[in-house]
Amino acid sequence: MNQKPIIGLVAAHHKENDRPFQNYTQFVDNYSERIIKSGGLPIGLVFPEGKFNPDLLKICDGILLEGGPSIDSYQVNIVNYIMSSKLPTLAICLGMQTLIAYDWASKTYGPNYQSITGNFKREDEDNFLEKKSGHNNLNPFYLSQIDVSKHEINIDKESKLYKILKTDKCFVPSLHDYSVKNNVLDKSNYFKPAARSKDGTIEAIEAKDENHFLIGTQFHPELEDKYQILFDKLIIEAKKYKKLN
Repeated sequence: MNQKPIIGLVAAHHKENDRPFQNYTQFVDNYSERIIKSGGLPIGLVFPEGKFNPDLLKICDGILLEGGPSIDSYQVNIVNYIMSSKLPTLAICLGMQTLIAYDWASKTYGPNYQSITGNFKREDEDNFLEKKSGHNNLNPFYLSQIDVSKHEINIDKESKLYKILKTDKCFVPSLHDYSVKNNVLDKSNYFKPAARSKDGTIEAIEAKDENHFLIGTQFHPELEDKYQILFDKLIIEAKKYKKLN
């Protein structure tokens, strides 16, 4: 029997109706490499046609929401499942923004799979995301030039992120053109800010529920070894979940 916790990787889905070989889900190896190094078993979760399937999530002990270009309803429904099941979750870049998408969609359309599937569309991102300059200074990105992409963030000393990283300041790689609108979190039922950059941009969030390990980062911890501890913590929490379920 496998004792390693299974971490489901969720990536963005690309679709072109008249070009079947352009319908694909693209996973980035950096994420799975981090999961393996921390002692987890990564599996890619595929949702053909962008259709939500909760059965895929039932085999997981934790979730990693990857980055990507845009948010679809199946990704929002994955967060719906995460919130109801309290699956340990690490959400990165667009993954963090998907958490906010769920927060907005659950209030706008209702917190159930059917209403989100039937109503949420990519254009809804304008309600909770805004264009942000100065946070994607290395495009295209090259690891050898990673320092060009970095800026400082300030971490809330009361946050789980602070307890994990044991610092209130970090220089992090930033690769995003959009950020979460500040007023969205002011009214959030589920999430609270954990870190901000000097210009006020929300750089990390976490669950208000202290019993649910769920952290979202706008920055990219998978790009540097010093943030391996975040993935270690995900695996620790996934092992606890696996034991209880």
